[in-house]
Amino acid sequence: MHVVVLLWCSADGSYRIPVAFRLWRPKRSRAPHRYQTKLQLAARMLTELVAADLLSYLVMDTHYTVGWFTHLSGRLGRTWVGTLPPKDHGHLARPPPVGRRAGRAAAPGLAAAA
Repeated sequence: MHVVVLLWCSADGSYRIPVAFRLWRPKRSRAPHRYQTKLQLAARMLTELVAADLLSYLVMDTHYTVGWFTHLSGRLGRTWVGTLPPKDHGHLARPPPVGRRAGRAAAPGLAAAA
C-alpha cells in the first residue's frame, strides 16, 4: 500500500498525529484521467489544510522539494523546510558565465586571454 501522509508534530517532537492522508495508486492501476502523482495528492492536502488553518509550516523530504510544490507552499503563505536533491544547488547556484567562455566578446578595454 502506498500512502501520502501529512502529520501534525508537537513542539517537543514527542507526538505525531496524522491530519490528512491519501492512498496513492500506480499509474498502471488507474484510468489515465483518474491518475494523480504523490505530489498532486500532497498539493491537494496542503491546500485543504491551509484553508482550514491547520498548517503553519512544512517539513518534507527530497521528493517534495520540486519547484512547483514549494512555490505553492509560498503562495499559500507557508514556510517549508526540506532537503534539496544532490544536483540542485538552489540559490547557491553559480552565476551565469560571462566573457569568452560564454561565447560573448570580451568587454571593451580588457585584453583577451591568449
